[in-house]
Amino acid sequence: MTKRTVRVENETGFHARPASIFVREAEKFRSKIEIHANGKVADAKDLVRIMSMQLSKGTEVLIQADGMDESDAVESLARIIKTNFGDE
Repeated sequence: MTKRTVRVENETGFHARPASIFVREAEKFRSKIEIHANGKVADAKDLVRIMSMQLSKGTEVLIQADGMDESDAVESLARIIKTNFGDE
Protein backbone atom coordinates (compact mmCIF):
# COMPACT_ATOMS: atom_id res chain seq x y z
CA MET A 1 0.00 0.00 0.00
CA THR A 2 1.23 3.47 -0.92
CA LYS A 3 -0.03 6.68 0.70
CA ARG A 4 0.60 10.37 0.31
CA THR A 5 -0.97 13.50 1.77
CA VAL A 6 -1.47 16.57 -0.39
CA ARG A 7 -3.06 19.95 0.35
CA VAL A 8 -5.66 21.27 -2.10
CA GLU A 9 -4.40 24.66 -3.30
CA ASN A 10 -6.86 25.20 -6.15
CA GLU A 11 -8.93 28.32 -5.33
CA THR A 12 -12.21 26.58 -6.04
CA GLY A 13 -11.27 23.19 -4.59
CA PHE A 14 -12.62 20.00 -6.15
CA HIS A 15 -15.54 21.48 -8.11
CA ALA A 16 -16.84 19.64 -11.19
CA ARG A 17 -13.92 20.15 -13.60
CA PRO A 18 -11.06 19.36 -11.18
CA ALA A 19 -12.95 16.38 -9.76
CA SER A 20 -13.54 14.96 -13.23
CA ILE A 21 -9.86 15.43 -14.14
CA PHE A 22 -8.88 13.61 -10.93
CA VAL A 23 -11.30 10.73 -11.55
CA ARG A 24 -10.24 10.31 -15.20
CA GLU A 25 -6.63 10.03 -14.05
CA ALA A 26 -7.53 7.54 -11.29
CA GLU A 27 -9.36 5.37 -13.83
CA LYS A 28 -6.09 4.85 -15.72
CA PHE A 29 -4.77 2.68 -12.89
CA ARG A 30 -5.69 -0.86 -11.90
CA SER A 31 -5.03 -0.36 -8.19
CA LYS A 32 -7.77 0.28 -5.70
CA ILE A 33 -7.47 3.99 -4.89
CA GLU A 34 -9.15 5.88 -2.07
CA ILE A 35 -9.02 9.45 -0.91
CA HIS A 36 -9.49 10.39 2.72
CA ALA A 37 -10.39 13.91 3.88
CA ASN A 38 -12.56 15.60 6.48
CA GLY A 39 -13.31 12.26 8.13
CA LYS A 40 -14.71 10.81 4.89
CA VAL A 41 -13.43 8.18 2.46
CA ALA A 42 -14.21 7.90 -1.25
CA ASP A 43 -13.24 5.66 -4.12
CA ALA A 44 -11.02 7.87 -6.29
CA LYS A 45 -12.79 6.54 -9.39
CA ASP A 46 -16.26 7.65 -8.22
CA LEU A 47 -17.01 11.22 -9.31
CA VAL A 48 -20.20 11.57 -7.27
CA ARG A 49 -18.52 10.44 -4.04
CA ILE A 50 -15.58 12.78 -4.59
CA MET A 51 -17.87 15.72 -5.29
CA SER A 52 -19.84 14.91 -2.12
CA MET A 53 -16.68 15.30 -0.02
CA GLN A 54 -16.72 19.06 -0.71
CA LEU A 55 -12.94 19.38 -0.83
CA SER A 56 -12.10 23.07 -0.63
CA LYS A 57 -8.84 25.01 -0.77
CA GLY A 58 -6.58 24.11 2.15
CA THR A 59 -8.04 20.65 2.71
CA GLU A 60 -5.51 17.91 3.42
CA VAL A 61 -6.23 14.88 1.21
CA LEU A 62 -4.70 11.46 1.83
CA ILE A 63 -4.39 9.44 -1.37
CA GLN A 64 -4.08 5.72 -0.70
CA ALA A 65 -3.61 3.01 -3.33
CA ASP A 66 -3.21 -0.74 -3.16
CA GLY A 67 -2.30 -2.83 -6.18
CA MET A 68 0.23 -3.48 -8.88
CA ASP A 69 0.57 0.18 -9.97
CA GLU A 70 -0.06 1.82 -6.58
CA SER A 71 3.08 3.98 -6.49
CA ASP A 72 2.48 5.41 -9.94
CA ALA A 73 -1.19 6.03 -9.12
CA VAL A 74 -0.47 7.93 -5.91
CA GLU A 75 2.31 9.97 -7.51
CA SER A 76 0.21 10.88 -10.54
CA LEU A 77 -2.86 11.88 -8.52
CA ALA A 78 -0.79 13.89 -6.03
CA ARG A 79 0.85 15.72 -8.93
CA ILE A 80 -2.57 16.62 -10.38
CA ILE A 81 -3.63 18.17 -7.07
CA LYS A 82 -0.31 19.95 -6.55
CA THR A 83 -0.43 21.51 -10.03
CA ASN A 84 -4.00 22.78 -9.50
CA PHE A 85 -5.51 20.25 -11.92
CA GLY A 86 -3.41 21.47 -14.84
CA ASP A 87 -4.00 25.18 -14.23
CA GLU A 88 -0.42 25.77 -13.06
